[in-house]
Amino acid sequence: MYGREAAACLGKWIRQSQITRIVPVPLHPSRQRARGYNQAALVAREIGRQMDLFSDETLLFRTRKTAPLKMLTAGERKDALRGAFQVRNGGCRGARILLVDDIYTTGATADAAALCLRQAGALRVYVLSIAIGG
Repeated sequence: MYGREAAACLGKWIRQSQITRIVPVPLHPSRQRARGYNQAALVAREIGRQMDLFSDETLLFRTRKTAPLKMLTAGERKDALRGAFQVRNGGCRGARILLVDDIYTTGATADAAALCLRQAGALRVYVLSIAIGG
């Protein structure tokens, strides 16, 4: 539902921005096994379906498990996420990526993931978040 609504509301902007792939913020494999799904991936997949764009769930991955961030300060979140993401398969040179996350609180996760994608060659990284936390 969120993915369909995001595509309906942002479809024109997504096309104008020339997005080439949609990338969900990954969970650590152990966290995804425990939860059973990655909500950012579900949203990214649906946006991809609606917009006929590639939803790439394997490009970005977590290199290590991080502590749950909800109880950390902004600075602690940034420190916890430093080096927590990596890009596989030779990168994403020249890509315009829509990075999808479920919740945006301080921006530490989005910043760390976007930096990793940019260092791997992404031309642009835009962030779509479903909710804003406080």
